[in-house]
Amino acid sequence: MAYIILRTAKQKTKGNIASLGQHLQRTRDTPNADPDLTHQNEILRGSADLLADVDARLAELEKVNGKPNKNAVLCVEHLIAFSPDFVHFFKEDGDYFPRSTAEPGLSWLVPESQVDADRLQAFVDKSLAWLDKRYGLENVVNVQLHLDESSPHLHAMVVPVDERGRLNCRSFLGGREKMRYMQTSIAEEMAPLGLVRGVEGSKAQHQDVKRFYELAKELGMGTAHEVVQARLQASERERQKDPNPPLSALIYYHDDRTGANMVEDLKKLDSVRVQAIDTTQRTIKVEYSTESREIDKIHDLFSLFKKADTHIEESGPDFRQRGARAMELVLAREIDRGIAD
Repeated sequence: MAYIILRTAKQKTKGNIASLGQHLQRTRDTPNADPDLTHQNEILRGSADLLADVDARLAELEKVNGKPNKNAVLCVEHLIAFSPDFVHFFKEDGDYFPRSTAEPGLSWLVPESQVDADRLQAFVDKSLAWLDKRYGLENVVNVQLHLDESSPHLHAMVVPVDERGRLNCRSFLGGREKMRYMQTSIAEEMAPLGLVRGVEGSKAQHQDVKRFYELAKELGMGTAHEVVQARLQASERERQKDPNPPLSALIYYHDDRTGANMVEDLKKLDSVRVQAIDTTQRTIKVEYSTESREIDKIHDLFSLFKKADTHIEESGPDFRQRGARAMELVLAREIDRGIAD
């Protein structure tokens, strides 16, 4: 099953927008992109100058509404992607097969010839249709298709203009319900392609963590914990180099951080499991010891009764009657003592 992925990031300053434009055009260092595949990237709407595209739309709005508020969101970056098995296929002996079944060690990046072009184009068309329907064509000022990262995806820059023609990001992204509706609406748009929405409210992640751990083991890269920590440190270094990385880079950092957190959670879970086993063992020992003592008491009591019964039989009827009454009193006392204990 292939999933549709949608993430958004608000941009409030022109400096951040200019920096993002450099990332999208690969005019500055982009560690998560393969330079040998960058030529496949395509500008679908707007130009190579992202800031100019945003500025042009803002200038139109300013003529009508005046300058935007100081803290206004000038544009919203949208990252639209899908789970890898939607368009990626590897070729072997003339046959294509899904990337998810590929042998360990194959590159996570695939040449253009090994991408299902028809499905990719359908994804692009549906994405543009959803963006235009939601925001209005004139407000979707720049859209770029990237094929040089781990999976094909779109970056769409939207100037958020509400029904009154005013800059108003909250009308689209203000609150959990609106965010939930956004995820549902794009899933409905993509449904004819076989792409589905992730489980609502789930904590599912973009990476197949289990597969990542298996691959690490097969490649002799060390334990899962060691690999995740190494990746996390690398992601942290890259994040610190650039205070305003593109949304896709932040998602890679988030996934690495999530992987590290998962390892820590597994360690905690294992510790809890060990503690639970130890507690259970100690509880069993205590219960067994208590029951063993009770059994010993009962055994001793019946031995006493047996001796008393023999003595009574040898002492005649009157003594037998008084002895039986005495044994009843002793038994009642022992029972009361057992309940009190």
